[in-house]
Amino acid sequence: MARFPALQEANRGLLAFVTQTGRFPLGQAAIQHQQDSLFHLSQRAVEKGARLVLWSEGSSLLLKQAEPALLARGQAFSARHRVYLLMALGVVMPGPIWAANGTSVRPFLENKTILITPSGQIANVFYKNHPVPLVEPSRSGDGQIPTLATAYGRLAPSICYDADHMATMQQLGQKRIGLLLLPAGDWQAISPFHSYMAVFRAVENGCSLARQVSGGLSLFVDYRGKVLARHDGYARGDNLTIVSLPVNNVSTLYTRFGDWLAYAAMALLAGFVLQAIRQKRPIKRKPISTLFVLPVA
Repeated sequence: MARFPALQEANRGLLAFVTQTGRFPLGQAAIQHQQDSLFHLSQRAVEKGARLVLWSEGSSLLLKQAEPALLARGQAFSARHRVYLLMALGVVMPGPIWAANGTSVRPFLENKTILITPSGQIANVFYKNHPVPLVEPSRSGDGQIPTLATAYGRLAPSICYDADHMATMQQLGQKRIGLLLLPAGDWQAISPFHSYMAVFRAVENGCSLARQVSGGLSLFVDYRGKVLARHDGYARGDNLTIVSLPVNNVSTLYTRFGDWLAYAAMALLAGFVLQAIRQKRPIKRKPISTLFVLPVA
C-alpha cells in the first residue's frame, strides 16, 4: 500500500464518506450524476433493440437509505420498456466502521446485483459470493447462484471475482444456465487477462457469458468461447456495447465429472513415475584394480 499513495488517499476518502456522509454534498451530487448516466446509456441500449441491459460491477455507489429510490427507478424503467435490467450496485452502509471489539473493520459495503423483469418485478438479489480478500469490506453471499427462467433461456448473475472459483461456477452447468451475467470491475494491470480467465468458466459449463467490465476488457462469448463482441474500457469512444448472444446450455464432461482431466493427468503422471521406479536397474560397475609396486630387496 505504501507504494500507491493515490490509493491510500482514495481509501481515506472512502472511510470518511462512510463515517461522515453528511459532509460530502459534492459526492452526493456526483453519485446522482452517475446514476443519471447509467439510465441514459440504458435508454440508448433499449433504443438500439436491447432486451436485456447489464451494468458493470458497482456501477452505482450509493448510500443504503438511497437504495429504495434507485430500485424504484430501475423497476419503472424495466416496466416501461419491457426489458430485463441487471443493476449492479455498491451499497454503502454508513456509520462507524470498526467492529465492536475495535480490532477489525465491519463489512460496510453490499456488492450486489438486482435482476428486474420486464414486468418491473425484482426476480432476485445476488450478493457477491467471494469478495476480494483484504481489499473488499463487503457482505458475502450464501454461495449459491440464483437462476431465472425466461422466454430466451435460463439466466444467472454472478460478480467478477466469483468466476475465479471453479467449484462455485460448476453450478452453471448443474443448473443448465444458458447465459451468465457477470458484471465486473478490473484495472489496467490485470486487463485483459482476468476477462479471458472467465471465458474458461463459460466453456467448462457450456453457457454463454456476458462480462461487462469497468476498468478493463468487456467480453461477450458463446458456450464455445467464441468472442461475439468486446469493448476495451481504456479505449476512447462509447461505453455502450450491443450484442446478440445465444442463451442455451450445452452439456459438457466438466459438468458431469468435474475436474476429471486434471485428476486423470495426475494419475497418469503417478503411473509413469511408478513404472520408472520399477524398471530401474542397478548399474554394474567394474572393480577397480590396484597395482602395488613392491620395492626390490
